[in-house]
Amino acid sequence: MPHLRAIFLSAVGIAALLVAASEYLNLRAVDPDRPIRSLERLQTTQPWGGLAAREAARWLETRWRLDADSAAEALRWQLGRYPLDPWRWLLLARMTLLTGNDGEPLRRTLATAVAVQPGSRQLRWQAANLAQNAGDPDLILIHLKLWLADQPHMTDRALFIAERWVDDPDRLLDEVVPADDEFLAQAMRYARRSRSLPLAEATWQRLDHPRPAADRALADYVATALDSNRPDRAMAAWQTVDASYRPGDIPAGRFDLPLEALSALGWYTRVPDGVSLAIVPVAPKQQTSDPAQAPAGRNALMVRFEGEENIHMNTPFVRFPVPAPGRYRLTGWWRANGLTTRALPQLQLYAESPDHSFSATLAVPSAEFGWQPFAIPFETTMDNEILRFRLRRLRTDAFDRYIAGKLMLADLGVEPALADGISGEESEHEACENNTDTAPLEDLQRDCAD
Repeated sequence: MPHLRAIFLSAVGIAALLVAASEYLNLRAVDPDRPIRSLERLQTTQPWGGLAAREAARWLETRWRLDADSAAEALRWQLGRYPLDPWRWLLLARMTLLTGNDGEPLRRTLATAVAVQPGSRQLRWQAANLAQNAGDPDLILIHLKLWLADQPHMTDRALFIAERWVDDPDRLLDEVVPADDEFLAQAMRYARRSRSLPLAEATWQRLDHPRPAADRALADYVATALDSNRPDRAMAAWQTVDASYRPGDIPAGRFDLPLEALSALGWYTRVPDGVSLAIVPVAPKQQTSDPAQAPAGRNALMVRFEGEENIHMNTPFVRFPVPAPGRYRLTGWWRANGLTTRALPQLQLYAESPDHSFSATLAVPSAEFGWQPFAIPFETTMDNEILRFRLRRLRTDAFDRYIAGKLMLADLGVEPALADGISGEESEHEACENNTDTAPLEDLQRDCAD
């Protein structure tokens, strides 16, 4: 028995030396300029393929076009012996496509390439590109979904490519985007950037409901609806978040939601350096003994100026639709404390529609005052007209240009104007007289000049 074991081990060692010698000699014999010939020679001298076959197949990447049929045959021989070589499968798919076999053979080869190394994003991306070269929408969607599977931050790129081949948003979402909240939130962000209400609607239907008030997907859906002139969709979404909201009112006008939730209610709260926002309670000491002389809401939006910047700002603002034409008043309460400049902020209300150039401003009355009500009358002539209400402060060259202090807003709302209130002609005249905006709307400048 010891002699037989020694003979067996010697035979194995000799075989291993012969294989190693063959691999060494054939690797040296591989000709990068003639990879097809090298693979054909290996079929007779080294039938198991080995490292030499892998090296020769690698050089096919740049040389296979010299003889596509022979290259494909040699590559299939190599892959039959070493099938776990994903890049050679991808090369075979490319060769299959460019030789006109863009049907089932291409599908099988691409599927094999991705299956051999499923964790490679680069491989899946190359497969998706080859599918695009084939011009087969079904194949493109399959490989885009495989590429997207574990990287939700790439949802916008996948949808951008897929939309070139498929128009139906339901099909795009079903066949490309995984049914996961993180992916769908990214799809909603893409719908907002591309202003695609159909895609936003399809995504909205697939999301879980109700959404939290601070949800980014909700904010993107609302912005897309407003940008697409479908405020009815936005108002319906607001009612699921803010129980006190009624169509035509200022969303979140009582500031009962956290600051980060306001963007889902039509608010834009990004402010320049030197300004900060916060939602603060209306303290009892700020109330008066007469309830008519104090805001009824519990909270207020506080705008704090730090005193280190010559602020030029057009935010925060809120966009809100008014469902029915008519005369209205935007009402609210405000309070200022320690404003340090004569270039005080303003409230501005204007219609976003170019067909209706209404605009009116209301300047802060003084640098220091307690809670007091304000009202801005306006008139709408369209169904679901979208208006914008914003805080504005213009840059100044005066010596007191750096602004500090606080301004607070509370109890914002919209109510019908009284029958004997301001007329349409008077409203337009007031807009021209009171407006200090340098360029609120081009139409307004023209109308006021007339």
